Amino acid sequence: MKVAIFVTDDLTEHNAASLLVNEPLKHLVKFKDLEIHLIAPNDIPDELKNGLIYIRYTQYNKPILRFLSAFSAIPKLLREDCDLYHVVGPKAASVLLIASRIRRKKSSILYEGFEVVGSIDLEPKITGRRTLKNKILGYFFDFRRDIALRHSDGLIVRAEGYKDFILKHDLYKKKIFVIPYAVNSEFFGRNYKKDLTLVNKLGLKDKKVIMYTGEITPLHGVLDLVKATEIINTKIEDVALVIVGDGFWAPMIKEYVRKKLLNNIIFTGRVSHKKIPYYHSIADVLVIPHVRRLDSELLYPTKLLECLASGKPIVASNLKAIADVVGDNAILVEPENPQAFAEGILKLLNNEELAKRMGENGKKIVRNYSWEETAKKTYEAYKNLLSSGNQI
Repeated sequence: MKVAIFVTDDLTEHNAASLLVNEPLKHLVKFKDLEIHLIAPNDIPDELKNGLIYIRYTQYNKPILRFLSAFSAIPKLLREDCDLYHVVGPKAASVLLIASRIRRKKSSILYEGFEVVGSIDLEPKITGRRTLKNKILGYFFDFRRDIALRHSDGLIVRAEGYKDFILKHDLYKKKIFVIPYAVNSEFFGRNYKKDLTLVNKLGLKDKKVIMYTGEITPLHGVLDLVKATEIINTKIEDVALVIVGDGFWAPMIKEYVRKKLLNNIIFTGRVSHKKIPYYHSIADVLVIPHVRRLDSELLYPTKLLECLASGKPIVASNLKAIADVVGDNAILVEPENPQAFAEGILKLLNNEELAKRMGENGKKIVRNYSWEETAKKTYEAYKNLLSSGNQI
């Protein structure tokens, strides 16, 4: 069984997009009857270079060039003759379809990257209006996604709720495979001792630490978290909020913090994904303040499993996808409500026994989410599609 996996994201970057490709690949290469051809830009992590055939194309960093770079993969795709093409994201699907038309040969396609709405749909809520530019981009993204769905033979989604929504609204009529996000429990779930060097570096000695890790965008609710910290400051002393990450909303959030003189809020900027467990080790409470929108109700964030694996208690937005994973083993509060987040955080800071119990239960939950299982389900999806003889 020869499978080409085509991606347009840089797999050396430490983000969710690369994680969702790299981690399953480490286990997929172990299947003896599976030959993997990975078509990816620039370079791949060293640990992936054994056990698969790597086909490189060049990608540039400037946004428009980054977009156009994907089309430079067409000559590589034309030389491939695989049983199945696993494409990650609508851009990859579009480029593969062009290559298929050029060589006039039908291909079986497994599409990963179903998006109901995008971040662009948050714009009216933020600005009160949607710009013409983003209206046009919205139509383009919808068109590109619909093309990918129409020409694929199978679809990977990451949660049962997503599949249920798709079936309920008749959005996809072919095979749907539910392959959940996972976590490296051996790494994130190791019992890390509190990193005192990091505590001293960030000036957190004798402070209770609230921590957020991830992107700083409108979707991620960081401003609500900052406002919750304002409320907490009126209730208890010696507390700090540490924001680990970056994003296009970071300058606005930092300006708000500066104007409000919130000296107990610390921005670390981006850190290596491999360092996240050390940051978790110094936290008393981890927070996931995502805003409510359709896909956040249907799909839990990848960081949720990493937070659970850390053994630290969590306060998160009460969204269906998150609630389905954690049950009553986290404090779930109304999204976009700083007062509710403040109360949830204070509940854990003021109740060590509850915090400890929730943290321990979180570690038990993630036992059911391994990358080995993700790889196994991906392999089974490959076999299922090829046994059906689907080609477009």
